[in-house]
Amino acid sequence: MRRLAVVWATAVGLLALGFFLSTGSSRADIDKDVQGALEKIAAALEKGDSGTAETQAKALAKKIEDLDAIMHGFKPRSKKGLGVGSKKGVVVPDGIELKLNAIARDGITKAQLKREGKNLGEAAWMTAAIAEVTIHRPGDAVKGAAKQAKWKEFSEGMRDAAKELAAAAKDDNIPGVKSAAVKVKTRCDSCHSDFRK
Repeated sequence: MRRLAVVWATAVGLLALGFFLSTGSSRADIDKDVQGALEKIAAALEKGDSGTAETQAKALAKKIEDLDAIMHGFKPRSKKGLGVGSKKGVVVPDGIELKLNAIARDGITKAQLKREGKNLGEAAWMTAAIAEVTIHRPGDAVKGAAKQAKWKEFSEGMRDAAKELAAAAKDDNIPGVKSAAVKVKTRCDSCHSDFRK
C-alpha cells in the first residue's frame, strides 16, 4: 500500500512539473509559419505598404496564442531565434536584442557597418514587423483604455524606431544607427517596465 502511495505521489509530481514547464514563457524556437508571416510583414513595411503590413499583422495577431510566439524572434540563432539578418555568421552577437543593445551602448564602427549593414537592415525590418504585430496583440497585462493607449504608443514607437534603424543602416549613417538603436531599446525597456510581469 505504501509503495502504491509513493508511486502515485511521484506520478502527480511529474505531471505538475510537466505542466509548469509547458506553460512557462520560454519557447524551444520560433515557429516557421510565424517567421514566414513576419517576413511578409517586414517586406510590406520595407516597400512602404503600411496597409498590407497592418492587415497581415492583424491576421497574425489573431493566430498567435501569446506574445512569446513572436518575441522569441529577438533571441540568437543559437537559441532558435531569428538571428540578425538572413545570412548566418556575419553579425556578432547574432541575436537582434543582443545586437541592438550592444549598438545602443557602444555604437558601431564604419568597418562593422560596412560588413553588417545589410543584415542589420533586415533585422530592423523584422523588428518593425514584430512591433506591428504587437500593436494588435496587447499583452495579457494590458487592461483598460489608458494601458491600451500606452501599449499602442510603445509598439508604434518601436516600429518607427526600427524603420529609422533600417534607413540609417542602408545609408551607412553611423550616428543614425546608434540613435535608432537607442530608441528601439528605450521603447522595449519602457514596455517591459510597465507591462512585463
